[in-house]
Amino acid sequence: MLITELEAKIAKENWIDFKLQFQKIFEHVPSEIIQTLLLQNPNNSESWKIVTIWKSKEDFLKKRKEMENQIPPGYLLVREFGVEGMATMYDVVERSNKND
Repeated sequence: MLITELEAKIAKENWIDFKLQFQKIFEHVPSEIIQTLLLQNPNNSESWKIVTIWKSKEDFLKKRKEMENQIPPGYLLVREFGVEGMATMYDVVERSNKND
């Protein structure tokens, strides 16, 4: 599993439109993705993150190669609101679920 994170500062007056655009863009995600989440920091409410959980690093790299001449949807979303996001990637090394 791999997690990608795109962080951006979104002005309060754009929050409703930002959430609506997120819903529209990420309504249908590729099969390589398990889940995409939109997070807002409760202590710094202009700080937002788009977190995507990928089935594997290989799936992420394959999708990135397929889209090498395109801007990823998350970047397009934050740029629509006049900001550049900061991306981070994490390998999932351990996990625990209530059902495990």
